[in-house]
Amino acid sequence: EAALVSSEARFRELAENVQDMFYNRDVASGRYLYISPAYEALWQRSLQSLYADADSCIEGIHPEDQAAVVQSKVQHALGVMADLEYRVVLDDGTTRWIRDHSYPVFNAAGELERVVGTARHITDRKQADLSLVSTTRPPQMPSRAALARNLPQHRPRPLAGACRVVRERRAAR
Repeated sequence: EAALVSSEARFRELAENVQDMFYNRDVASGRYLYISPAYEALWQRSLQSLYADADSCIEGIHPEDQAAVVQSKVQHALGVMADLEYRVVLDDGTTRWIRDHSYPVFNAAGELERVVGTARHITDRKQADLSLVSTTRPPQMPSRAALARNLPQHRPRPLAGACRVVRERRAAR
């Protein structure tokens, strides 16, 4: 029993000091069995609100991302791992990007029992990625007119040699 208490204390120490959110959700009831304190920092909502209503977090998800999050819950019910990125809109209008990894947990009989996962704040990385994409310009394709103007300068005329041979043979007849 002392080992169990010590193990639980080490887990709580980890969960309370890591910035990633950990969660453990019962599949049958849909209720959260555990949510780490990082939820409050990530979502700026209370743990109690999520324990009271497991789907209350959907309200904070950007409307364009809600369908993907709901689809991940369907995957959970099928016992499939989910890995997705979505936006959370805070009460002050600020948007945060979240990366959420979730894994099915099966009991000894092979039945799906719970889903466990982590959620990480990735806004800085996502903004850097989006900034890079917006500043990277695709190579510009030259127009046909530009190609036609430049063609004689860069390539010999492909049929010039053949035409010269034909003219020389005609002249020799």
